[in-house]
Amino acid sequence: MAACSPASDSKAINVLREFYESYIRESSKFPVDSERIASLKKVHCTSRFLQTLNDAELDADPFLNAQDVDAKWADNLEIAPDDSGKNLYRVCYTSSVDNPKNCVIVTMIEEDENWKIDKVVY
Repeated sequence: MAACSPASDSKAINVLREFYESYIRESSKFPVDSERIASLKKVHCTSRFLQTLNDAELDADPFLNAQDVDAKWADNLEIAPDDSGKNLYRVCYTSSVDNPKNCVIVTMIEEDENWKIDKVVY
């Protein structure tokens, strides 16, 4: 696992932005294209994290901490390094005009020269 530097922070943030924008837009469609969602996860998540998700009983979307998804969230994403540790990033979006930001903390690791999501916590 690589420690983050400004250059690697930029790469990890770009990967997160690419994933979250695509994931939110795909997840907000009706009907949801489950194969497209699975493909996005496979490209952007570690196999260990995907197995954890497959084994979990989830009440909400693990990437967004939400039950419903609105495509507008992809337009107001804020992604930045989190001060609480190495390789941690805060991903936030505003779910509606009346609600405060909804944030998750994402752990990124470098795997095969690519940054991938390894954990998401609320």
